[in-house]
Amino acid sequence: MVDTLPTGVVIAPIPNVATTCGGVGAPVALAGGSTVTLPAGRTIPANGSCTVSGGNISCALGQLNANATAVVSVPARFTAVPTGGTGTNTATVDTDPAKTGGLDTPGGNNTASHTVAVNRASLAGVVFEDRDRGGANAANGGTQQAGEPGMAGVTLRLTGTDAYGNAVDRSTTTAADGSYAFTGLPPSGTGGYTVTETQPATHGNGPVAPPTSGALAPSAGGSHAIGGTGSSSGNSSYSGIVLADATAAVRYNFPEVRLPGLSGTVYIDGNASGLYEAGTDAPIAGATVRLLDAATGAVVATATTDAAGAYAFTRLDPLRSYTLE
Repeated sequence: MVDTLPTGVVIAPIPNVATTCGGVGAPVALAGGSTVTLPAGRTIPANGSCTVSGGNISCALGQLNANATAVVSVPARFTAVPTGGTGTNTATVDTDPAKTGGLDTPGGNNTASHTVAVNRASLAGVVFEDRDRGGANAANGGTQQAGEPGMAGVTLRLTGTDAYGNAVDRSTTTAADGSYAFTGLPPSGTGGYTVTETQPATHGNGPVAPPTSGALAPSAGGSHAIGGTGSSSGNSSYSGIVLADATAAVRYNFPEVRLPGLSGTVYIDGNASGLYEAGTDAPIAGATVRLLDAATGAVVATATTDAAGAYAFTRLDPLRSYTLE
């Protein structure tokens, strides 16, 4: 018997899968191996075995007793979603009398095919600037409101172990509207998947976390962890996302806020106008400017003016008030 597996199908990494082999025994299908060995049984001789070559599984079952039935079950899985979303498995029995020990009558019924639909899971969300954090109890914060722009080019990484024990590690970047999606995913293991956002250098994590319950919460659950806020922001993530087969998980969103900056010029106001007028007012190079926390007076950062008298402080916390001196 030769069983031709559909494109993209491999023997599943499940050793010693119990099945019916003439009513006796269990085959050994080792992950990554090239053979499937069947034990002796009442209807399968001791030398019965299966070998794997590419997408073909060939089983030498020997001569069966009259009216005997041999059932060969091979655990297999798709490694990719086939074109059209379906795969067809075909098995053919070789009826050569030298192998079967007799004539095949009536004949013409030794090939069978079966088509299966391949279900896939997906996980999607959006990275956006959380500009509108108003509403009762900051209800607008953490969810994308009308007019809040998405952020393009942000990297997301999905990691974990699928239901078959295989490591999953995929990356993608957000589209122009800030959306992202991981498609064609196998169901997750019991520990679920983790999605991690690489923190954009120009932004900080939003101060209001995404909702954890209700209609706006992530659809397949999981735990959100924020990687700090403001200028100390790091990577945020969702973990423990358990995806069942054929699940389309949505609303795994990452709110961000733009990190502001402060800049200016130190100069001699020659005409006492209160305004810097290039060509009239002389810039002061090498002057020290201090940025203070307005609430505590603590020095947050210092800068030295360049030859044009200019200074700048970048990546400031939008939730903090500052004083310059």
